[in-house]
Amino acid sequence: MHKHKLTDRHPVGGAVLTGFLMLFLREGISAVPMVAESILRGSVSEITRILYMFIGAAAVYLLYRWWFSPEFKGVIKGSLLKGLKLCWPLAVYWVITPPVLYFTHSLELKPLALEIVSVSLTAGVVEELAFRHGVISTMLRNLDREDQIIRICVISSVFFGAFHALNIISGANVISSLVQVITAGCMGLFFGAVFIRTGNILPGIIAHALHDILAICTSPSVSSSGIITGGVGLSDILDIALCLAIAFVSVKVILHPKYRKEIVALWDRVWGRNGAEAQVTEN
Repeated sequence: MHKHKLTDRHPVGGAVLTGFLMLFLREGISAVPMVAESILRGSVSEITRILYMFIGAAAVYLLYRWWFSPEFKGVIKGSLLKGLKLCWPLAVYWVITPPVLYFTHSLELKPLALEIVSVSLTAGVVEELAFRHGVISTMLRNLDREDQIIRICVISSVFFGAFHALNIISGANVISSLVQVITAGCMGLFFGAVFIRTGNILPGIIAHALHDILAICTSPSVSSSGIITGGVGLSDILDIALCLAIAFVSVKVILHPKYRKEIVALWDRVWGRNGAEAQVTEN
């Protein structure tokens, strides 16, 4: 059985470090075969990139389970259907956004290219694995009281939002990237709330990937590779308002105090506490 002195003594710092380690380990594991194939064949297809991304993500997930074994029972046993139902605020956002873009003359429909699918899937899988599973699961290992739930979700979303400032290094517009820090933080709060309520990482991965596909395919300021190249307009201000509304719903509805005991019991099962069974059942 492994010792977890860092996460035990510093639950927040240890959890954030765990999340970023998962992020970079996944990148390293996926990069090795891609570099090898690029040397041998001269290029790597988008399908191959997706495959190696999933291999790296699976390896990091299994490494996490091994490191925290036998107490950790996994985060793919919770109700997928329940998680997808909890994504209704995002579905409302998807319905509202295209008309908003149209009436603000900011709508540009791009064909669903394989590159867009690859970028969106990678963001959905990798970011949910690191910032929701890595950060939130690890914090809930130690900070499992009802009064800590909102704090945990907020901490995860703050680091998730700040992480998007790194897009500036990739050539993204500076002002737009700062706006993305705000909107991504709000969305992180939503994805975190769904994850905390269900104990299942899959609903967030699916919703996150679909959300990125919609964003890339409808916005002229977002390239097919997911980089924001345009400036800030009226549609971006309205988008901030919608994202803030989703954040509000996440805290006030999805993580409503009436669900707190259920959430603590759920994560007791995920972490095998108090003799709880490993099976996470659907509510």
